[in-house]
Amino acid sequence: MGKFVEKVVVRILKPSLLAQRPNREVLIGLFILACFIAALLCSVAISMLTVKVSAITAPDNVDFLVKSNNQVFDLVPGDVLRIERTSVKKAFAGQDTEILKIYTTQGFIYAVPDDSYYAAVQQLAVAALRLNGALDQAGAQVWMKNNDEKTLDAVRQKAYAVGTQEDRRPVLFAVLGLQNLLLVASGLATLLLIFPLRLDKDAERAPVPTRVEQPA
Repeated sequence: MGKFVEKVVVRILKPSLLAQRPNREVLIGLFILACFIAALLCSVAISMLTVKVSAITAPDNVDFLVKSNNQVFDLVPGDVLRIERTSVKKAFAGQDTEILKIYTTQGFIYAVPDDSYYAAVQQLAVAALRLNGALDQAGAQVWMKNNDEKTLDAVRQKAYAVGTQEDRRPVLFAVLGLQNLLLVASGLATLLLIFPLRLDKDAERAPVPTRVEQPA
């Protein structure tokens, strides 16, 4: 009976004891939890700031009309800076599918075969390759207009969806940077939490040297 009462008292007082004397594991765990919650909030903010493309039409195969958030933007093949093709498998069916992402001077367009405008995005990619004399690279995973640092910097600056308002772009990049920082910080904290525990277990398993006195 005494042991049962002791266990109940310890379970009741344990939260207050941890609050009075937080140890390293508790502090790191709370830090990791806070980082994941903040990263989740960043994901929600990014989804709210991201513009969704609803339709793409190409009346003359030269001038592409992109509709996003009830606004229409003009794109021509000369605006294409980079084309990325990624092959993935669907989660349930297991079929291969292609993700097509095209960076332009007005932002990027992201499309998958399930999108109604996927054929138009493919058409834009082929037109850009034909304009730059690189039609033989139509199946390449990555194609860039000019393989130099200047074009790569331009691509990084256009890492937002076509139609994103200019005043929202700095906020979007700031939230993306904060999310990456939070994920890196939580990963480092997790390593700091795990490896010292393993070292402690190894130390416990190691034999303790004892001094044996030799008889006189």
